[in-house]
Amino acid sequence: MPKVILVDDEIWALRGLESLLQESPESLLADYPNYHIAGSFSDGQEALDFLRRNACDVVFTDLRMDRMSGRKLISVCVQEKIPVRMVIISAYSDFSAAREGIRNGVIDYLTKPITRKD
Repeated sequence: MPKVILVDDEIWALRGLESLLQESPESLLADYPNYHIAGSFSDGQEALDFLRRNACDVVFTDLRMDRMSGRKLISVCVQEKIPVRMVIISAYSDFSAAREGIRNGVIDYLTKPITRKD
């Protein structure tokens, strides 16, 4: 069963994404039927520690977090060749972050608040 993890330092954003994914999984992750949320983390370091020990298919990560940013999480996953697909979620439309993400294999960039249509 495909595993998804969520990374955001704002609890409301984590709960909102969890809710969206649980309400209509068929439209949000059509390429990963029957997936489950394997974890929700409040910073990139917690997520990285999890990814180093557990296989995961998709990571939704915020960019701006205190302990370890989403940018750093993506960069370390690329450097360590952790096989995971990344989706950036951010409250900011940041072209440089989007471009950097694309260079690092990020599959999408979503701006908050995220809706089913996104």
